[in-house]
Amino acid sequence: MQTELRKHQHTLIVYGTGTILFGLWSMAKSAVLLILDDSENSIANIIAESPSELGRGTTIAIVVAVVAIIYIVDLIFRWLVGNSARKIGMGKKKLSPGFIIAAMYIYLVDGLEFVSGVVEIIRGGFDSIDNLLTLLVDITSFVTVGEMVFAAIMVGKLTNEISQRGKAPAEVGK
Repeated sequence: MQTELRKHQHTLIVYGTGTILFGLWSMAKSAVLLILDDSENSIANIIAESPSELGRGTTIAIVVAVVAIIYIVDLIFRWLVGNSARKIGMGKKKLSPGFIIAAMYIYLVDGLEFVSGVVEIIRGGFDSIDNLLTLLVDITSFVTVGEMVFAAIMVGKLTNEISQRGKAPAEVGK
């Protein structure tokens, strides 16, 4: 039972780190898309074609600020969940319902991104290798968060079973 607990703790540490890195990836990908995307559905083209009482520069600044805020909040959220997973894996923090709820929220968001990528491919929107790479990263992130949630639940369950038997739970990294 101790070996299984250590395995799930290690999984939490690895996938917690992965969750943080996927947050950084999302932010970097969005910045690149805002700056370099020249497709007809890009934000810059949509802004250029839409009439606005504000100036074009102001409209772009507002859109970029809103998108940046969304991705910064996403990064902070993923960092908090990933860091909590790492602490649970190291035995420094106990599993809480808040962690599971937050991780499931990320799982839902990643799932929606994955489904929208598949729908775009089915509708014929698959026009470059970038779409394929984005879809693969979304699938990987989706699986990572799912595995992290499973490992967290198993760590909580095994820790409770071990403590009921009177043995101290294992701490990884000590």
